[in-house]
Amino acid sequence: MVSATSENYPASEGEEKLDSLGLRALELMQQVVQQKLKLQEHIKAGSINLAKSRYIMGQRNVSTSQLPTQDSEPFRALRKVQRSVSQENGIDTNVFSSIVNEPPKKQKSEKAGELEECDGDSRTSSDPLHWFGVLVPQNLRLAQSSFKKAVDLSVQIVNLQMQLEALRIEFCSVKLEQMKLT
Repeated sequence: MVSATSENYPASEGEEKLDSLGLRALELMQQVVQQKLKLQEHIKAGSINLAKSRYIMGQRNVSTSQLPTQDSEPFRALRKVQRSVSQENGIDTNVFSSIVNEPPKKQKSEKAGELEECDGDSRTSSDPLHWFGVLVPQNLRLAQSSFKKAVDLSVQIVNLQMQLEALRIEFCSVKLEQMKLT
């Protein structure tokens, strides 16, 4: 029995393209899994630190009763997600990025030399830690840091998944072209 090796049958350009796309897809899948594991670690650490701060401050001081409601004054989100469209290999792909939402800075008036606030939202504190008091335990700050990192990792994971989807579409189109040729 004769075996077909790459020496006997050189790969066509389409087969090489499919191979490179397959390898790139495997690399992206590996990155997605690694990022999801990191996300899991950050969520776990944030949850543990939140539980520790509940133990330190008491159940009533760290609970959903401190969170803003519909009747509360509006607050400014610390992070926002921005979507843009990238075109790679003729395929439109959504690209997401996490943006730190800075509070408006006070501007100095030229006439009076006084500080003026940009708008009413800057009066309220934008740091959610202040909802739980002025002196919060370090564990609550660590929990906030872990959850911030988890949000950033979530955006990275979505971008990797969008790249993977674009790669899948390109793989299917190359495979269809190859089938038409045979």
